[in-house]
Amino acid sequence: MKGDAALFSKVRRIKVADTRSGAREWSLYFATLPKFERGTRSNLPAFVLVSGVSVCLLLFGITWMLARSRSRAFRASADLKEANIELEQANTDLQRSRESLVSTREEVGDRTRSETTEATGDTIEDVERYEVGLFEMSS
Repeated sequence: MKGDAALFSKVRRIKVADTRSGAREWSLYFATLPKFERGTRSNLPAFVLVSGVSVCLLLFGITWMLARSRSRAFRASADLKEANIELEQANTDLQRSRESLVSTREEVGDRTRSETTEATGDTIEDVERYEVGLFEMSS
């Protein structure tokens, strides 16, 4: 039976010379005692195996997560750079539009004042005072 087998056993045959009848063959049998075998049984090998596999899987998971988060960070950085370029372009376009509107408004205002001065005969200062008065009344 396997359960009854010794942890270690060895059989050796040796020949011993005997003066009376010639040579004799002896069999020597070495085996561990049950007390020794009880002391050597341990769960340590299984524990080491399970611990080693667990640590390997844990390190793999950490490495995989770090690599994944790094690639996501690079993608997010590229997306942010692209969005920043688009925002700068939109800001430039808005600045140009604002400048264009301001200059158009000033041209229209100058044209209106000059047409008003021609029609009424007032000076430009009088027309401007009138515009400021209307503005203060509306607010």
